[in-house]
Amino acid sequence: MTLAQMAEKLGRTKSSVYGKLGKLRASDPALRPLRPRGSAISWKPNEDDFLRKYFLKWPPRKIARKLKRSLSSIRARRLKLGLVKQLLWSDKDIKKLKRLLPKFSP
Repeated sequence: MTLAQMAEKLGRTKSSVYGKLGKLRASDPALRPLRPRGSAISWKPNEDDFLRKYFLKWPPRKIARKLKRSLSSIRARRLKLGLVKQLLWSDKDIKKLKRLLPKFSP
């Protein structure tokens, strides 16, 4: 039975069922894992391209929905690909920082 089928039978969302299964698994190791270790779904080149194109434009949650992947997998893949958001300092920001520096005390 798939997660979607379980959710439908229980009248719950898939994420609700998945969360409850995770908690049950943690409290009872006899239950089988949700996914065997090492069975992660491989990333396809077009998914990497999509992530590279939209990681600065869209929030991670929206990318996760579009690619049908978990939020944590999006974040992990982004880091693996070296896609890091860098906030650039404007001249105005630097001037403001310099004005605040004399008032700073650690």
